[in-house]
Amino acid sequence: MVKYILPEDIALDIKNKRYKAAIAGLNALYDKANDDYILNDIAVLYFKNNQLQLAYESCIILLESSREPKIIVTSIAILLEMGHLKESEEFIQSHSNLIDPVQKQALLSKLDRLNDFVFELHRKNKFKEILKYFDSDREPKNYDEYLIYADALIKDKQHLHAIKFLEHALNLNSENHAVLNALASCYRKVGRAHEAESYFLKAVKIADGSSNEAVLNLANLYSELDQPAKVISLLSDDTNLAYTHPKANEKVSLELLRASKITEALELTYKMYESAGDNAALKDPYINILSLMGHVKSEPNNLIKLHNFCVAEGENLISEGIRNGHNFLITKFNSLFSDYDVSTYTLQSQIYFGRVGTLGCGRHFRLFEAYKIIPKSCFSCFKVQINVPSLTNLIELSLILKNLKLPNDNSRKCMIEMRDGVSGRYKGFIYCNSINECNFVKDKLLENRIQTDWIKFKHGCSEYGHKYPQFESTIEQDYTEVYQDKWDDIEHTFDQNIDILKLNEPYQYETKNWFNLRDLMIIKNWYQYAFVKEKFNFPELSEDLFYNPYIRQLALKHP
Repeated sequence: MVKYILPEDIALDIKNKRYKAAIAGLNALYDKANDDYILNDIAVLYFKNNQLQLAYESCIILLESSREPKIIVTSIAILLEMGHLKESEEFIQSHSNLIDPVQKQALLSKLDRLNDFVFELHRKNKFKEILKYFDSDREPKNYDEYLIYADALIKDKQHLHAIKFLEHALNLNSENHAVLNALASCYRKVGRAHEAESYFLKAVKIADGSSNEAVLNLANLYSELDQPAKVISLLSDDTNLAYTHPKANEKVSLELLRASKITEALELTYKMYESAGDNAALKDPYINILSLMGHVKSEPNNLIKLHNFCVAEGENLISEGIRNGHNFLITKFNSLFSDYDVSTYTLQSQIYFGRVGTLGCGRHFRLFEAYKIIPKSCFSCFKVQINVPSLTNLIELSLILKNLKLPNDNSRKCMIEMRDGVSGRYKGFIYCNSINECNFVKDKLLENRIQTDWIKFKHGCSEYGHKYPQFESTIEQDYTEVYQDKWDDIEHTFDQNIDILKLNEPYQYETKNWFNLRDLMIIKNWYQYAFVKEKFNFPELSEDLFYNPYIRQLALKHP
């Protein structure tokens, strides 16, 4: 094929970087001549003019139809620049007999270089190194780099910054449901619900049932917007996920529970429980929904009967176990479960008392994640942390927190530590609104024989202290030592723009001052954790008594 002669007026437009005019002129020529060389020049100009989707489509047309070596090499080079590495490699191989060996090697070398830099870092989950790489005056330049950088930003909770690069990637490929879902999730994280809903809906449509992630995220968004009917419709009527997916099942059940439709909530989760077989993840929603109730009056099955027994007698059973030793307690638990023909376990590891629900921190987390500032109201949020040295102490602490009499019935919990980068093993937390309240709680704990050196005051949340270490040291000092003047304006602007209105509203399911079925299962999980961490302290126990593969794996990962 003989290359066409470029008209002088179009050549002048290209020389002066008037790409839009040049593209219009070339398209007019292409309509008449249908010449691959014209389309090749159009693809190059689309790329230079940042019309990347059109450049991509033009290159694909050429690579699927042309046998001209120069056109093939140019099209592959453009695909490489845009980051379509897998497709580039496939075209290099499929057109190998048409490409000059020297040019082929050059393309392969470029492919290797692109694969080597950030791709190796991403494969190794070295997100901090990726951030450092791009922060050193180097912008991502192609599709894969946009996604890799955005992923690293999201891992670092820089959702606002990640939006820019996800949108760049979307300009290159608007049909990737995973990118749409990631972009929607970032908008949700910074409180921009309208954009989040729009992109989630696009992701759901394109995925067309091949992925559930966008559906579940959209349901979470509707829940935050206090639109329970949309949650139920999306997960029950539109997708049927409520009957097959544990997160969807529990999400719909929680909405039913909040609407006081207790029977419906229990029936929905129990259907999944019955069909779950040995899959603990599918059984957990029913156990979790039960855990939000005291004595259940619905028509009893074995789990409800056992749950009601635990609510009535759980504290006595645990107290008796502590007096008689670990082997007695865990054997008693297993005997009880066997009597009721219950053989499952839970994936949960924290026991809650007091005002169980949410603390209404959604707005504050969004603000911190978007702008890396600590909201002013968080300086009056504190927690009393109790670090106990052993499993025995942790079980005893659960009894103390259950019976602790506090005027505000503060939210409190006992837990085993499994978070990355957080030291310690056995902990309790009581959430407070002032230092005076912390001191009052401390006095109550001391009255219950909790040792002074086990107790310390902390600001909530831990994430703030990681970003601003001085935040932890201002517990009894003026917050202005940390809070910066410009943060006030940022908070004001954020609150004007945020459209997830429910984020800062605490929700309380019920005041809880009892042990339930899930709590006894969690104590068994504590045994699994302790057995991994300090097996030598339990020579009389066999791991079969409390084996939970999920908790075991997490315990092995935590230092």
